[in-house]
Amino acid sequence: MDELKVKHQLCIFNLYKMINDKLHILLRSKKTSEDEKTRLKLYFKEIREIFDTTDYETALNLLDKLLSNLDDIPIFLRRFHNKKDTS
Repeated sequence: MDELKVKHQLCIFNLYKMINDKLHILLRSKKTSEDEKTRLKLYFKEIREIFDTTDYETALNLLDKLLSNLDDIPIFLRRFHNKKDTS
């Protein structure tokens, strides 16, 4: 993709996989508190609900609700939102 200078867009499956891979590390860590683990799982659930809904308006409302508290979202999840194409 890079060599062809093609903009790559992830499918939802790959987005879930990327998030889940990072989440798995945090959930297995003894440094992550039980409260934080619960919080991480809930945020991932909210993200999945946005993409799993079949109604555009519902998805938009769920996304707006999630992003209204962007500063409260765990940093590793915020990075997915803030990631910009630098090409």
